[in-house]
Amino acid sequence: INLGGIDLSEAANWISVINTLPLLEVLRLDYCNLPLKVPSSLSYINTSTTLRVISLKSGSSGYNSANDTSILHWICNISRTATSLAYLDLYGNSFQGTIPLFIGKMKSLSHLDLGENDFSGQIPSEIWTIDSLSYLSLSYNRLQGTINSTISNLKYLTLLDLSYNKFQISGHFMKSLGKLCRLGTLRLDKNNITSELSEVVDSLSPCAYKSLSFLTLSNTQLNGTIGEWIGRLSRLEVLDLSSNFLNGVIS
Repeated sequence: INLGGIDLSEAANWISVINTLPLLEVLRLDYCNLPLKVPSSLSYINTSTTLRVISLKSGSSGYNSANDTSILHWICNISRTATSLAYLDLYGNSFQGTIPLFIGKMKSLSHLDLGENDFSGQIPSEIWTIDSLSYLSLSYNRLQGTINSTISNLKYLTLLDLSYNKFQISGHFMKSLGKLCRLGTLRLDKNNITSELSEVVDSLSPCAYKSLSFLTLSNTQLNGTIGEWIGRLSRLEVLDLSSNFLNGVIS
């Protein structure tokens, strides 16, 4: 099912309808003005065991109405029954509170986007055990703290977007990223990087130099000099170091 962009603001029973489709594999209801409150009569029950894709994105036009997090309980039940769920996109729904721990139990996920919400606290360590992830975006939330070095478990990760949060990012974290030899896109903008730029780059491994094509570190309090290290990133296409405290000569 793909009803993206259709105004479903009056479809108060949409979850009841979905629950009658036990063989449904794809559910895309992006930018639909969905009422995301699950009726208490459903007791957060769903019957699907085959869902592979759930996309409930919202944005500047066609917001889904996440006035509470009851929809997350419904998705939690899916995680218990639909063991093949590979794609979960909840971008832009203004969910609040901490990231639900049940997401870490979705071991078949390859795509997870929780960006543009209002999640706070730390990233649950369970997230770093989803070793099938290739796409992870937690951007534009209020997440904070340090990031567990077990992120190095995500061997298939090609995109990591942690931008616009309040993380404390150290060279130790960057060293963990160096083990992700498929990582092509890394966005850490608007966090606090506690190392100098040269330390950040030196922490990466040779395989990371060969895989990174998109690197953005703007507004991260970075200091130090811009040197010859840029030449090590042989596949680099986009580099954003703006709004930092860098100096030196670019040659």
